[in-house]
Amino acid sequence: MVSYPRVPGHELAGVIDAVGPEVPGEFALGTAVLVVPYTNCGECSACRKGRPNACRNNQTLGVQRDGGLAEEIVVPASKLLTSRRLSLREMVLVEPLSVGWHAARRGRAAAGETVVVFGCGMVDWARSLALPRQGRGSSPSMSLKRSSASGARRAQA
Repeated sequence: MVSYPRVPGHELAGVIDAVGPEVPGEFALGTAVLVVPYTNCGECSACRKGRPNACRNNQTLGVQRDGGLAEEIVVPASKLLTSRRLSLREMVLVEPLSVGWHAARRGRAAAGETVVVFGCGMVDWARSLALPRQGRGSSPSMSLKRSSASGARRAQA
């Protein structure tokens, strides 16, 4: 699944400094972009069912392929998103926040229930913040690391 050495970095945003001849005009030089780190083959059973996120041949940047901490990275334009409202710092949070939001929704907690989130990483914080915003109750966070738990308290997650 993973080979080493590997350059990490699957949550990434950056600025376009070169484009190929068939790249759409919205991706001009100097454009700030969010990179979708997942690839899909389009041919496996998951892809054929419209579930590219479950592709059997996925090659995630920073996991199966060198990622965003590489000196430079080349990705297809189809894996780029632009935003007129988000800064690069905000764009890089889109992936972990989306994963946390999705996890909170999939958990199917009912309104008024208390859900304990184990962990205080970025995705865990996102899940803790998403639950009440989705009307699914409160969500205290727990961590075995003292530094993570105190960070969560400061963020009031």
